[in-house]
Amino acid sequence: MGRPSVGPQRRAQILDATIECISEFGIVATTLERIAEKAGMSRGHVRHFAGNRDTLISDACRRFYGLLPELEGGPDQIVPDVDASLDDVLEVLFGEDFTAPTDENAVVQAFVAESKSNTDVASVLDKAYSSTHERVFQVMVRDLPHLDREFVGQLAFDIVCLALGNVFLTDLGHSLIRGFNARAGADALLRAALESRPLETNI
Repeated sequence: MGRPSVGPQRRAQILDATIECISEFGIVATTLERIAEKAGMSRGHVRHFAGNRDTLISDACRRFYGLLPELEGGPDQIVPDVDASLDDVLEVLFGEDFTAPTDENAVVQAFVAESKSNTDVASVLDKAYSSTHERVFQVMVRDLPHLDREFVGQLAFDIVCLALGNVFLTDLGHSLIRGFNARAGADALLRAALESRPLETNI
């Protein structure tokens, strides 16, 4: 009986090294040589297991956003699965781990900048953040069943935008962050939604 392939493990190792390089050096300076050094293997092995640099950048983006589930050890999607409560979802989106100016946020900024000229990365980001909106939407539909679905979709979009804007301003060290609380803003949006109560017309 043959030995199991080490390909998926090596590919995951290379993609994780690519993400580390992007965090440390930025995308432009993330070379195959640096990726190979970070992964602890030769440049030839990097190309063999993970392809050329363009493929590496795109797949690293997928890996970072949890869109390569076939590879073990990658990050989860931004929002917990739809079994989470709405409060749990808000805790993730406005919690310290999500908003802290970490190396992960540096990677996010690098991929956002890359998406301006790289259609593949742009497509990955669109899928990742559309998935985030969809997960928030599904949780809100479940927990706020009497609100109109179209209205809930807009509300979910507003909350995701508020969360991402909060991360951006936190990364900048913007003075507004010291005076306002984004989670309080999200809670205020929800209270206003419940008070206005545009009812679901199909119930």
